[in-house]
Amino acid sequence: MACVAPLNLCATCETLGNEHKSKPGILLCMGCQKHFCSKHMIQHRENLADLLENGVVCERNALLEKISVPYDEQWSASIKVQLETINNWELDSIELIKQSAMRARKELHETASKEYENSSNQFSMLSNELNALLENESYFENDIDQLKNKFHQLKHDLEQYPVELSINGISNELVVVKSIVKSVPPVSPSY
Repeated sequence: MACVAPLNLCATCETLGNEHKSKPGILLCMGCQKHFCSKHMIQHRENLADLLENGVVCERNALLEKISVPYDEQWSASIKVQLETINNWELDSIELIKQSAMRARKELHETASKEYENSSNQFSMLSNELNALLENESYFENDIDQLKNKFHQLKHDLEQYPVELSINGISNELVVVKSIVKSVPPVSPSY
């Protein structure tokens, strides 16, 4: 004798209650795993089509409108504020560098003036020493050699200016805005 499978009733017919006679659910929806009669399977498919049209298709169309607008026209207010912040930071940094360069020029000028004054004083002292030797005629070979070496050294110092300039450059890491690199990626749904 053939074994009869238990009868599944239509899920929609069962929700209608006693006023409607429940029909057997002869069609299985592979998505929700519910059984439906022929009439209610058509309604179920129409409901699914409405959900797809009103939910997913509408959302996709709204997103399409947003994506169709050129990127720079759709920047949000926060992006515009952040761009303004970057622009201000750039101008402030340039101003700081200009001020630092101005201070360095002033310091170099002051140092060079002092060195020139020192060299001028040293030249005067050596000239006085030379004039004294010439006037007194009390000089020997070693006096001539020493004085010659002193003038030679002074000449060398003037030609090879004894002021050294050291500029500490700005590293590339300092200029990069770290927070842009560390932006948190949005959580994307799994497809």
